[in-house]
Amino acid sequence: MENHLNDTLYHYQEQWVALVNKAMENFGSLTAEEKIWYTVQALIQDVDNGGFISHYYNYGADLNEETIESLIALGFPEIADSLRAINALFPNAQPSKDIAERNDVISSWADEKAEFANNLLNQLDEHFYAAEAALEDDLVELIKTKIVIEE
Repeated sequence: MENHLNDTLYHYQEQWVALVNKAMENFGSLTAEEKIWYTVQALIQDVDNGGFISHYYNYGADLNEETIESLIALGFPEIADSLRAINALFPNAQPSKDIAERNDVISSWADEKAEFANNLLNQLDEHFYAAEAALEDDLVELIKTKIVIEE
């Protein structure tokens, strides 16, 4: 049996690709643990590629509610709260599941709201980056004990 004490998400890249394909075909077919992996790793990738706003500009926020639930289930309610804080910038505190509508809202923020949003996003990005290693460690632990159990 291999020692996986220092695994990272990269160690599971092949399984990740299979999971993404499965999720794109039918997100509802994922197990609860697979949903956590899919939404949390997608969030990590979004934030690493441009901050929290990337979650909203891209397709990650299509599953915003599921991502919040996954973060709570994994033990990171403070990151879930960050998403809720950003959601509050959208009408009815709920970003549209439609990417074009989300981007229209973001583009429409007036100067004052844009400045507030940028300050908020910068602050939340910093908090995310401070917690990211622990988030990834806990996600890897979930993957290797509940999803990809290697003999």
